Amino acid sequence: IKLILSEEGYVINKNKEMLSGPRSKREITGLVVTPKLGIGQRKYNMYRNKIFHLCHKNDNESILIIQGILAYIKGVDQDRYSKLKKYYDALKTKEVTE
Repeated sequence: IKLILSEEGYVINKNKEMLSGPRSKREITGLVVTPKLGIGQRKYNMYRNKIFHLCHKNDNESILIIQGILAYIKGVDQDRYSKLKKYYDALKTKEVTE
């Protein structure tokens, strides 16, 4: 790779050079790329927190935002979608009973 880059006229900055192995986390445009595509723990926690706060607002706009978040996650990470959907359903049930 270094040879190809130098032939093309690029200079490698040794201070920024990094070697990563196959077990390191690879993140592209906010998605974690492993053998399986996912949103990662940090984004999962962020979305879970956002759903919690939006659920307590209890207005139509908040519900639409939550549905959009869930739709996005469903298209990217089915496992995390299932967890967040259960969490959201539990929050809705809790609100109705209070």
